[in-house]
Formats: sequence, C-alpha cells, structure tokens
Amino acid sequence: ALWPKEQSPDARDWIRDHVSSGRIGGAVFRLRLPAGGVPAGQAIREDQVRLTFAYDGADILAYDGLPVIHAARGAGGLLGDEYGMNVQSASIEGIGLSQGLVQIPRLAGAHKRIYVDGRAAGDARQILAVVDGSTGGMARRNGFDPARLGGQGEVAFSLSRYLESGPGDFRVAYQGVVKNAKVSG
Repeated sequence: ALWPKEQSPDARDWIRDHVSSGRIGGAVFRLRLPAGGVPAGQAIREDQVRLTFAYDGADILAYDGLPVIHAARGAGGLLGDEYGMNVQSASIEGIGLSQGLVQIPRLAGAHKRIYVDGRAAGDARQILAVVDGSTGGMARRNGFDPARLGGQGEVAFSLSRYLESGPGDFRVAYQGVVKNAKVSG
C-alpha cells in the first residue's frame, strides 16, 4: 500500500471509509524534519512538512447522515499541522457545489475542529431537503416540508464541528435566496 498503516491511522481510516472514488495528481511532497524527528508535544511546522495535490472525480461522504458529494474537483494540501482543501466544483443530490473550502487548522492535540464553507445552486426544494436532512429535520421541526418549496436557490453555507467522536458542538449557518419562489399547500 502507498500509505503505511502506522502513519496517521485516523486520517487513513477516514479516507478509506469516506472516499469511494477519485483521482489524485500533481502531488508535490516536501519533508524537512530534524534528525530524530519532531519532539513529542511539538507541532509540525509548515516548513517541515508540505504536501500539495490536485484531485478530480472524488465521491466523498463528508459526514454520516449527509448525502454523498459527487465528482468533486479541486486542490488540497497539508502544511505542517494544518490541512486545507478547496472544492472548485462538485454536486450533492443534483445540486451544484462551488467555492468550497475545507480547513482543519490543527491536526494534533485535543479539540480539533473542521470548518467547511461553500456555495450551492440548484432546485430550491432539493437544496432545502439536503439542509433539512443534514440538520436533523430543522425545516420539518419548524413546520415546513421542503417538498412545498419551488424555484431556484442559491445558498452560502458554513459548517464546523469537532473531529473527535462524542459530543460534537456541530455549528451550521446558511444564507440564501430563492428566485421564482413558489410555496404549495
């Protein structure tokens, strides 16, 4: 295997369990570690580890309970103790995704958070159905069935949560507009 089991097993397992297809290319890896490695408890600096890559055609299950993101394309990198990835284009349940940014500012230590920002455009009913499903039924709990909405939607979104399992402090914000809106019965 290209990725030894002993190296970053959490990241390796996440990719195995959540990325079902895709291609990586243009990878550039630079490693400049002191003899004997990085001392325990010290963060890896950007000038010590740098990996950049492009990806295309990736199918990703970002979180359990969310629909699969299809045909994701963009670039990413590991810079010391920080991971970042931009998503130029993708789709989720037929909705176009763009201007995505995934950031994990700190990979080592406790209370690591992931931040995801992006834009979605498409059928407003479908967008609201995905939002409703990913927020535990927020729209339905507040008395609105997404199937009632018609029109074209554009949404900016921000999500963040702790990477560790257990109580999650999941934060989500959406802001959008619906053009040619229709609300049925």
